[in-house]
Order: sequence, then C-alpha cells, then structure tokens
Amino acid sequence: MTKWKETRNHVREIDAYKLFFNELIYSSPVHLVKAAAQFFGMPVLLTDEEYQLISLYPEEKIGNDIYDALLENGVLPTPLIQEYQEEYLNASDRVYDPFYADTGAVAECPRIFSEVYGGNRIYGHFAIMMFQNPLEAEDLACAVVFQKALQIVMARMADRKPFENDRLLLDLLDETSSTSVKDFAREKIEAVIHPIYALLVFPLGEGASSHAFAAMQKNRLPSRFYDAIGVIFDDALIVLFGSLHDPGGFTSQEITFFAKAAGTLSPAGRCGVSRPFSSLAAIRDHYIEAKLASDVEGEQPVYFSKHMMDSLAFAIRPDIPHSIFISPVLGEIQAWDKKNHTDFLHTLKTYLFNLRDKDLTASQLDIHRNSLFYRLGRIQELFHLDLDDTETVCQLMLGFTLSEHD
Repeated sequence: MTKWKETRNHVREIDAYKLFFNELIYSSPVHLVKAAAQFFGMPVLLTDEEYQLISLYPEEKIGNDIYDALLENGVLPTPLIQEYQEEYLNASDRVYDPFYADTGAVAECPRIFSEVYGGNRIYGHFAIMMFQNPLEAEDLACAVVFQKALQIVMARMADRKPFENDRLLLDLLDETSSTSVKDFAREKIEAVIHPIYALLVFPLGEGASSHAFAAMQKNRLPSRFYDAIGVIFDDALIVLFGSLHDPGGFTSQEITFFAKAAGTLSPAGRCGVSRPFSSLAAIRDHYIEAKLASDVEGEQPVYFSKHMMDSLAFAIRPDIPHSIFISPVLGEIQAWDKKNHTDFLHTLKTYLFNLRDKDLTASQLDIHRNSLFYRLGRIQELFHLDLDDTETVCQLMLGFTLSEHD
C-alpha cells in the first residue's frame, strides 16, 4: 500500500520547456528533480552512473521499496540493478532515452526510465514513479525535456575545473586574501555552487599518509559528489557543499548524506559540520565552527549546532584554565553529595539539560515527581540558587559542559 498521495498532473511539452530550462539558472540537478516532481505530480529520483542517489523528491518514504531503499541507503542493491538491466535495458542501445515500463520488476509501480548522457559519457539515471496512473500523450515528450535539462546541468558539473575551484575556496578561507580577491572568489564559486551551504572539516594531523589520502579524496570529489569543492587547508580536508534546503537546519536526508560523505572521505577519522549558511562572505566563521566541532568526541560527524557548548570548551585559549568559567557551586554540590550520600549534582544536571522538564527528568532519574520537587527545592535552598533565573541556568549549564572537558 503506497503512502504516496497520487496528485497526477496533466502535462504539456511547451510547459516543460518553460519550467525546466528556467531551472537551468541553478547549476544543480537537485533543483531540477524537485521541479520535475512538482510538474508531473509524481515522485522523481535521480542516481549517478553507479546508481548512487543524487537526489529525489519528495524527501520522505512513499511506500515503494525501491524509492524508500534509495532514500535510506543512498544506493540501489546490485541484484536489483542487474535485474533492471536484464529485463529492460539490454534490449536498448548503448544509452537509452525516456521509455515507459509497467511489467516485471516495476509492475507494482510503473515508471518512466531514462539515462542522462552526453557524448560518450553516462552521467546518471532518473525515474518518474507513476504508480497506477496511465501514460498520457505528452508524458514521454516532457520526460525528454527533463532529460535534456539534466544533461546540460550534469555535463556542466562534470566539466568543472576542480583545481581552479580549489584555488578560489582557498582564497576565501585565507585570512590574508585581499577584499578584491575574496569578492572575485565568492562570485566564481556562487556561479557553480548555490546556497544554502555547509562546511565539513576533516582534521588530518601531521602524518604524510593521511595527507596523501585526503589529497586523493579531494581530487575525486567532482566525480563523487555534486555541489562540492574540497581543499587541503590548515592540516585539514575542508569540503564546501551547496544547494542544501534550509538555512535553519539540516533535513534528515542531508544528515544521512553527510554521514555517508564523512564515512567515504575519512572512514576512520573525525569530522565537524558547520551550521548551514547562505552567504560565502561568512565562510571563515563557519569554517571555525566546523573545525571546533571536529574536536568534539561523539558520533561522526559532529554538528556544531548540536554541540556548540562542547565546541566552546575547545575555543578557550589554551593558557586560560576552563575552571575559571565553572561556577564554584558545582564543586560545593559535589562535596555535599559525597558527604551526605545524595545525588543532587546529577539531578541538577539532568534537570537543566532537559530544559527544566520535570516529568522527563523524573522519568530519566527513575524517581517520583514529588521526590524531584524535593531535591530541586533542597538544591536551591542549600546553595542559594534560583533555577528560574536565565543567567544562573546558563552559567550552570556552561559549567557542566566545561567540566567534562577540563
């Protein structure tokens, strides 16, 4: 049973030309895929030549095994690829233009298939998931227009000059670059990679082998990731990704993508991710965000937006002890617990980091709500704390965070 709400649109070839070629102002297939899904009123997916996911829309499960597996895993299983090739593709020429299939492996969800190719190179494959909607007169003609637009964008990306883009990104990251050099670099990068952006930073250390591996991965970026530029800078591999969706945060698909990118680019290493940003003028600040996040222990990659307090611990100058930013009251509570066999410090930390949610805190501590009220009352009375005061709460939370890194 599909979860996709069938909102099939009646399409015309002239409208397809207007829409898809207008989308060519963006140098990203992501925009075209979303536009196609909205144009046809059906889910659309795009993979590279090795059937690894580039983009799909909608970015949620639709109840189709193939689509949902691509969303979750980022690549089609090899047996399924072989099944498709044997059943549909072997009968075609070396490359194939849009065609409709509704039997065999796709009988449950008929679709329009096509390769995206140019010259002697195949860039990828797309599918328009039609479910039980009948094929209409202009569907294939509109799919051809979509294919041609994708050919232009993906050929453009394949023909990029990676070393030139590397130099531009280095100019933006280098504090010594002049204003005119940075303005030029910003303009050139924005022409090939569009907002919203994020930076991934992979620290390399001093070993020659890690630098050699990073250089190899950097050179392979254009063929493995769309909307990405990588450089080696300040003993780190730094990758700029673009065409993200929301300046306020990352989508679940983007989080999955970054996890896979981190595993691919640095399988055994650390990785920090900046907050999403819309202007390359602020790239230096976001580089520092990602670099600080890469110092934090935790599940990889580490997101600055989720570990800002931990990152702050690494931002303090090495010659300044963390202890001066830790409220002395935490030590007093710890001493009280040791002397009186209480659990006030852990109770206070759990309560604050649960954003003062009493029900959640009581549940996590496995105590009755009234017991929690008693403990919080005693903590405030004994140590003269006002847990309704924002400044007090911020200082205590900062102290707890810094204590873990002291």
